Amino acid sequence: YPGYFISEGGGGKALGMGGAFVAVADDSSAVGWNPAGLTNLRTGEIAFLHSILLSGTKSEFVSAALPLGSFGTLGAGFFQLGSGSAVRYDASGSDNGTFTGSQSAIFGSLGYNLIGAEEEGQPMLSAGHTAKIVMESFDSAAVSGFGLDTGVIFRPVDFISAGLNAQNLLAPRLAWKTETEKFPLEIKYGAAAKFLDNDLTVGFQGESAAGGSRFRFGASYRYDIAEARAG
Repeated sequence: YPGYFISEGGGGKALGMGGAFVAVADDSSAVGWNPAGLTNLRTGEIAFLHSILLSGTKSEFVSAALPLGSFGTLGAGFFQLGSGSAVRYDASGSDNGTFTGSQSAIFGSLGYNLIGAEEEGQPMLSAGHTAKIVMESFDSAAVSGFGLDTGVIFRPVDFISAGLNAQNLLAPRLAWKTETEKFPLEIKYGAAAKFLDNDLTVGFQGESAAGGSRFRFGASYRYDIAEARAG
């Protein structure tokens, strides 16, 4: 369905946890998973992820965040999924060179506190918004659209959190020559818990969109400077 590539998200920790990240969202990749999670950051951060997939397809993800005190935390990101070259044939079946296709998005986010703050400095209730420009190209054709996501994270106690993110609350529309693609509303919801002095994080995420419903589970364990993830 339109926008599926964004739904899969980016970020090493989030993908390592199988995408069960909507209630965790504790790094700069929160711009895509749940912008409310940007309030988890206490210092500036920038992250990069480069992935080589099948048949020459590659993905690039860059995210950054900067806490600004009582104003909130600003975030930005870029995600691109590009295909390898494919052969173009004319009407007679003759080779007519090659072409490529790509899907990309630019994110701008703000996360902020709504209610209180715990002793460790994490908010009890936070919200966030992500504005995004989505672009797609295929051969010589290119289209773009604008969208908006909104999310919240609630922490009843310092080691448990619940998250909700409404993606495409304002849906991007991509107007091709013969048709217009409208991104569907996608709801992501989940919960997370931390144990062992916050070194172990476990998460659950459910998703509802045009492609149906699905569920994700993941965990992350930190030991000194190393971290193991599964999902």
